[in-house]
Amino acid sequence: GAEDMVGVGLIIGAARGVTVVLNEGHISDSIIFYSSQFVSNFSPSLLIVSVFFLYIIFTLFITSSSGMAVLTMPIIGGLGMMADIPTREIVNAYLYGMGIMNFMSPSGLMLPSLAMVNVDLRAWWKFIYPLMLILSVVCIIALLIGIHLK
Repeated sequence: GAEDMVGVGLIIGAARGVTVVLNEGHISDSIIFYSSQFVSNFSPSLLIVSVFFLYIIFTLFITSSSGMAVLTMPIIGGLGMMADIPTREIVNAYLYGMGIMNFMSPSGLMLPSLAMVNVDLRAWWKFIYPLMLILSVVCIIALLIGIHLK
């Protein structure tokens, strides 16, 4: 029953704990301040594409979508607002980056699903890699269009 959810609950709880420490220690404010100075020279287009790739990288380390949102949205959302990027596009970059990486990272349901249909992980990567490149380009175009829609 609920034993499958214990790991997810622990990840969400740990992510929330990190968020509380970052907020109460005013660490997230410092991160946002110095990050905003760093990205202040970036165009919104470059920043949203960078956020997309950051979420692809983050997904390698944080596989829980809820944990990722709790941990990263306060900081990256704040940076996006400072760069005049609509918050919906920050969320879209999160969804696109995480969604694309979930097709490739061997976590969650990926390995059991491949085992059920008798497909080797390397064969899957060889098959999915070109599709992920195409989807990445489509996602980047959608993000670039989205930041210019008000």
